Amino acid sequence: MQRRDFLITALCSVGLPQVGVADTKPRILATTGMLGDLAQHLCQDFALVENLIEVGLDPHSFRPSQSDIRKLVNADLIIANGMGLEQQMEPLLEKLAKRAPLYFAGQILDSGALLPYSQDFPDRHDPHVWMDIDLWSRILAGIASALVEQFPIQTDAISRNLSDYKSKLRSLNAYANEVLGTVPVDQRILITAHDAFQYFGHAYGFEVMGVQGISTDSEASILRISDIVRTIVKRKIPAIFVETSVSDRNIRAILEGVRAEGGQVVLGGSLYSDSMGSPGTYEGTYVGMMDHNITTIARSLGGQAPKAGFEQKLTGVAL
Repeated sequence: MQRRDFLITALCSVGLPQVGVADTKPRILATTGMLGDLAQHLCQDFALVENLIEVGLDPHSFRPSQSDIRKLVNADLIIANGMGLEQQMEPLLEKLAKRAPLYFAGQILDSGALLPYSQDFPDRHDPHVWMDIDLWSRILAGIASALVEQFPIQTDAISRNLSDYKSKLRSLNAYANEVLGTVPVDQRILITAHDAFQYFGHAYGFEVMGVQGISTDSEASILRISDIVRTIVKRKIPAIFVETSVSDRNIRAILEGVRAEGGQVVLGGSLYSDSMGSPGTYEGTYVGMMDHNITTIARSLGGQAPKAGFEQKLTGVAL
């Protein structure tokens, strides 16, 4: 049986949601942690927000299980990124959209704000929009509108929460510009495991090189690795980065290649790309994820950042 047919058959076999007496709060299911973070801030305690894709898993290659499909069918609202991020789930999401409230977060952004997927796919766009804090603030506003449409009785609460969180994101964006602006211009080259940081580079003035393509399903060629090795040696790039949700194999190969060429480069640290940190931690929030990335990148590439990053600005205490 083809994968698409299996997903549709499984969806139909789950049946309609069964609502019990104890189900007093609406259930919102976000595909990624980044989307779930926005929904949680907007809903606060009037809804139950859950993330479908667990921490550390790759949304590009994620395939839903039978229990995942049951969660999707029983949700009062599904929030997905779209633009091909959840590419293995697309047949299922298309089917769900015909029978349940489903909001694709990327739809609020016009094409002029989006970056191309690749030269080979001119009609597609890079889905990693959360890497630009200003764009993610627009996504926040779109999700707020979707929530108001679905839960109009909560309009005032959603509006207040939207205003509060937009203010925090403005402060985070200002911090990003300030801290990343301290990196010497000739060292603003960000090399990572896969091509998830183009929006980051576009927003904050960094040249970005991903070893793999935009999707982690793509394979890194020997030629690509060799090109990056030569670039590091020639331009004396001080650090490169692994990602928490992507294998570090290719980055390790680059480190070895640079050493073999007589160059010097260090591992600058791990960055959060397609997944946030563990639930209950600071890095398990969108703000914490981006703070970690911004601060790690700035320090590793010759810039300066406060001891505790943006978190210090939030608390006003030197941590």
